[in-house]
Amino acid sequence: MDRLISLLKEVKAISEKYEEISLLKGENFNLFDILDRRTDEVKTHSAMIAELLNPKGSHGLGDEFLKLFLNYLNTNVFEKQNRIVIQDVSNTSVFAEYFIGDVNDDKAEGGRIDIYLSNKQFNICIENKIFAGDQHLQLLRYHNFFNNNTGKLLIYLTLNGDDPNDTSIKCIEKKICLIKDVDYYCISYSVDILKWLQECLKSSVSYPILRESINQYIILIKSLTNQLTSTLMEEQVKKAILNDIASAEIIKDNFDKSNDNEIAYSMRTDISENKNTLYLTMELPGVTKNDINISIDNERKMTIKGSKRKPESLDNKTIIRNETKYGNFERSFVLANDLEENKINAKFENGILIIEIPKKQEIENEYEIKIN
Repeated sequence: MDRLISLLKEVKAISEKYEEISLLKGENFNLFDILDRRTDEVKTHSAMIAELLNPKGSHGLGDEFLKLFLNYLNTNVFEKQNRIVIQDVSNTSVFAEYFIGDVNDDKAEGGRIDIYLSNKQFNICIENKIFAGDQHLQLLRYHNFFNNNTGKLLIYLTLNGDDPNDTSIKCIEKKICLIKDVDYYCISYSVDILKWLQECLKSSVSYPILRESINQYIILIKSLTNQLTSTLMEEQVKKAILNDIASAEIIKDNFDKSNDNEIAYSMRTDISENKNTLYLTMELPGVTKNDINISIDNERKMTIKGSKRKPESLDNKTIIRNETKYGNFERSFVLANDLEENKINAKFENGILIIEIPKKQEIENEYEIKIN
């Protein structure tokens, strides 16, 4: 019993310690979370990064943040032959959602570049991904767009520096495939953008509103990439548990028994995609179609909830061992902007819920709009 009490006290102490640290650091208050814009690629991430990179941006520090960004890429990302000579970059034009024409029939040209930087020395295209999937031949289209431009550089930005899908960089029919670290570079929010923002923070120390705005964005990225204080707390709790597995198992078993009316229900979900559709496949064993409700709010948050009911056949029986949980369940996902929230289809069979979410199709052909 003493060991159980000791483990509970240790976990409580860890929790209180990191909660206090989180409060002192202000990590619990974040405007992006409050406004429910934490994963919005266009209105949050591309907009914020483009504004900081823009020498004419509202931050008022000219090309300071752009130079820090280019210096970081030269030092940590680009191969020697692709490094940018940073002279006068104050005339650099920076665009978010830069339109390069309608997507043509063979998908080889057109689209919208998330962030585009251009001047006489270089042309940089940044494809920004938080949770959205790659479009068909997407990076290949952007590569073709500035194929003859000076200092062309294509950057693929994701939370953890992931590689793009083959469908984005490879055209089988034309036997074309972009090569990593030659035709494009992968960078991450978790390392590269955070390090750049930390340098931006130092440069904005004398500008309180700008400094705190950047700091809020840093907290958001740390949250998305599991680097906040709460993550450190979880690691310490895991360590404490691993040091006394036997006591942890006793606590878990008794917690489950005391929580019979609340569901400890795992809504395991797989997410996959093709060029037209995003698929969510969720395990819901022991549930009927009538027990499930799917809704979407005006902030594009899709919520799946329902209940798993205890069979009446168990009511008059003595339970020897109880590992099945019953009760309410709920899980939410924020839909990316390139998904059609009004055309979602769902089907449920044999305990498996499949939700099909069509992707928005880019306008491929010009058409006229009649004036009434």
